[in-house]
Amino acid sequence: MKNHLLLISLLCTTSIVAQQKTIDNPDYQYAKNYVFDRIIFTDTATIAEITVSNLPNYWVSIDSNSYLKDSNGDKVFRLKRADNYELNKQVFMPESGEQKATLYFEPVSPEVDRVDFLEPQSKPQDATLGISLKQSATEQFSPAICGVWTSDNGESLQIFPKGFFNNGIVVQASIKKSGKNEYSIVLNDGTKHTISLREDKKGVKTLRYDNATYSPALTATNNSNNTNWTFAPEQYADKAITPGKAIVKGYIDHYTPSLGYSALTFRFEDQITRDEKNILVDIAPDGSFEAELPIFSPYWSFVSGINEGVYLAPFDTIFFYTDLATPHKNKNTLVILGSEDAVAINTLQPIIAQKFNLPNGMDIYNAANEGLPATLQMKQTFLDKARAYTEQSNSILAQYNLSDYAKNQLISDFQTRIFKELLELSSYYNNKKYLNKRDSLGNYYSEINPDFVPLPADFYNFYPTFYTSVLNNPLFCTTSSSWVPINRFEFTPTMRQPMTWSHENYKNISEKDSILLRNKEASIISEFADSTLSRLNKAGIGLCYMSDYAIARSLKYNILDFFKDKDLDFKLSVLSTYAPIIKSNHVRSYISNYLIKEIVPNSGPKTTLHQQLLAGTKEEEAFANLIKPYEGNVLMIDFWNLGCGPCRAGMIKDRDMVERLKDKKIKFLYVTCDVDSPIEHTEKFLNDNNIKGEQIRISQDDWNRLSAKLSISGIPHQTLVDKNGEILMNNHKGIEVNEPVLLQLEQQ
Repeated sequence: MKNHLLLISLLCTTSIVAQQKTIDNPDYQYAKNYVFDRIIFTDTATIAEITVSNLPNYWVSIDSNSYLKDSNGDKVFRLKRADNYELNKQVFMPESGEQKATLYFEPVSPEVDRVDFLEPQSKPQDATLGISLKQSATEQFSPAICGVWTSDNGESLQIFPKGFFNNGIVVQASIKKSGKNEYSIVLNDGTKHTISLREDKKGVKTLRYDNATYSPALTATNNSNNTNWTFAPEQYADKAITPGKAIVKGYIDHYTPSLGYSALTFRFEDQITRDEKNILVDIAPDGSFEAELPIFSPYWSFVSGINEGVYLAPFDTIFFYTDLATPHKNKNTLVILGSEDAVAINTLQPIIAQKFNLPNGMDIYNAANEGLPATLQMKQTFLDKARAYTEQSNSILAQYNLSDYAKNQLISDFQTRIFKELLELSSYYNNKKYLNKRDSLGNYYSEINPDFVPLPADFYNFYPTFYTSVLNNPLFCTTSSSWVPINRFEFTPTMRQPMTWSHENYKNISEKDSILLRNKEASIISEFADSTLSRLNKAGIGLCYMSDYAIARSLKYNILDFFKDKDLDFKLSVLSTYAPIIKSNHVRSYISNYLIKEIVPNSGPKTTLHQQLLAGTKEEEAFANLIKPYEGNVLMIDFWNLGCGPCRAGMIKDRDMVERLKDKKIKFLYVTCDVDSPIEHTEKFLNDNNIKGEQIRISQDDWNRLSAKLSISGIPHQTLVDKNGEILMNNHKGIEVNEPVLLQLEQQ
């Protein structure tokens, strides 16, 4: 009897095992916080062993109403429970940034090939998409073999997990592991090859691709003792501002059109005038892209869509790879090929930053909020990092075969970043001077904080430390964080003090009084210029490249905005008084020509970055399609999303005006991206706050195209269009347009 029971038990166990199917490390198209390590299929459940990841000490919450959805259909398989993870709770990640969990779903139908892991109201960028339910026949290259490799004859090979670039050509291959660090691959053309990694007794690594030998691209051990080089960035003043075109090619791993966009946006800014431009680059369905970009100067362009910064130089061609999966793991963009400078700067910049372990933005923000002692301690931490890098940079950079320009650029980048963080620290701290509040209508306002303790007078005594490396360095404007220190420096007490003059009307007064008035104003303007120079000298730096940019930007703002209603003579007097205290001949000439063409009638065509980088056909079409249904109307277009507090407050503030003008040929267009503003929550906000106007939801692609056309770099962004479809005003901070102005435009 016992034997019969044992046989029955074994048969039952065998039956259960036979009904189970397991997939290890399933392929997926995209993931942000959840990677599926193993999927087990049974008759009663689909069991997913996953890795939950985020930055250390950041939280992740899995909703109990999450589900798997057929990627190619409508079938949904609900989450039933979780092991080792509490649902609906903010679970903070450990220092590793990862935590394991097991999720149990309803059984997935056998005919389903791929599923998406979704949470209620989740955006595609927050989901895990295209999880394969079939065991992949293709493996991936190990992290040890991935990277940039070069042969003796100068050929470049960049290996990424799913394939490689060979001299700029994307090769996606069938990969099979045939040894510890050896792989057999089948290329798209059907040819078979071998790649293997070797390391000798001295730790020197080489890569074999068939019969060719490659070495790490940046390693140059023969230069490791060459530390006689001297940091001298002043020789690159011309190179820092040379315009030209750069060619970019690349591959985005784990990209899928299901993310809702089919183009990258390369963002550029003219640092002297702050003119901005977004350039779209189409992404092929397989994740590859290629484009020619006209750029103002060597520049770190932020690339939305992959959330990476990439260093580009005019007349250069670069190839790079990036991985969209689990971006918080700080996977660096890997530059593939191009000039030695481009490869070195893109590759080494994040490596150097990681080596010195700089505090992140949240650390700085928290220190400022903790109070003055923590703020001063954070300041000292950054100064210690700057000193350590100054002492070690020569020996660090000597390990690589770098040009003098690349060395100067890398040192400039690191020191500019530290200078930026010190100014950010002071900015965060000084923001505590005001208490931000909201009234019953949702409008934001500020009150003086009675408990605020000002920074000590010597807080900015670090300026002289960064005089050569940042403040008087022509390369600072080509670094990865350049726009922030210029902006912060421009508004520090060193550069900015309140305007005190008011320009009086010269009409109906005698010639003698007119001369007296002009002399009075010229004296006041001269005093402002002198006080600027005095404050710079008092700070221990005097005139420098940083002050040149700050003065130029201030001139543009004052002449085109603050003094926009003043007469031409007054504007020219401001320009002629301030221009001489701009040290750089290039910056002085550039801003003077720019402003003269803006304020002097018939002075010649505008030559701003906007005109140099004209929008393409798709961008123009997107704008034309947006305004076409409202032909013959004055249009106030407001670009917003649900997560933007100032956007919501502005809509609430304007709602009465929208109601009063509803019967006029004036339309208020509220445009939001369907990815950033979930429809259910958006409609609730609009209904609860009685927001009228034309509510327009557009795709991520159309948002990117309009961003390129209108240079949208932040929201709220408003654009005023007349009845003929001509853009009258375009401002990322919002436009203060009152009813009389709109009514006047309607009558024209």
